[in-house]
Amino acid sequence: MNFIEHVTVWAKGDALQGKWMMGISLLVVVPVLFSLIKNGNYLQKGMILPLGLLVVLNLAYGGFLLSSKPKYPAEMEKLYHQNPSLIFKQEYEKVKGFDKSYTLTKYLWTALLTLSILGYFGFSQEYFQGLFIGFALMFFGLLIVDVFLHSRLKLYLEALSQSNLLG
Repeated sequence: MNFIEHVTVWAKGDALQGKWMMGISLLVVVPVLFSLIKNGNYLQKGMILPLGLLVVLNLAYGGFLLSSKPKYPAEMEKLYHQNPSLIFKQEYEKVKGFDKSYTLTKYLWTALLTLSILGYFGFSQEYFQGLFIGFALMFFGLLIVDVFLHSRLKLYLEALSQSNLLG
């Protein structure tokens, strides 16, 4: 595969994940939120805020992926034809930065997930226990999103690093 084909595969994968993120948020998490609001006890009411944040984050980032990634290959192809070596090097450095970022956020989500689980046991009030359960679910959801994005990015980075354009 050439550079533009690698860009296209990566961008299509991210756009598809954006669809999944939005779909799962709308079809699963939003109905759960409405159920918690309508029928919730204190434990369930504590889960509303973090799960609401999870929906907002998934819809926002999923929407961003869905709106920006389909256009990305065409933009890169246009720039690539102007100066292949420079554009390739810039893309490679950008992707290396994303790799570091995803690695960091995976550790961050894991640490916050662990703290949320521990926080559940630190409180006896149902509302706060629900809040910590909700945060644990939120951080788990964010971790899953980043694991999938990062796994695809690592394949893209590997393909770029094996290219002869890196020099």
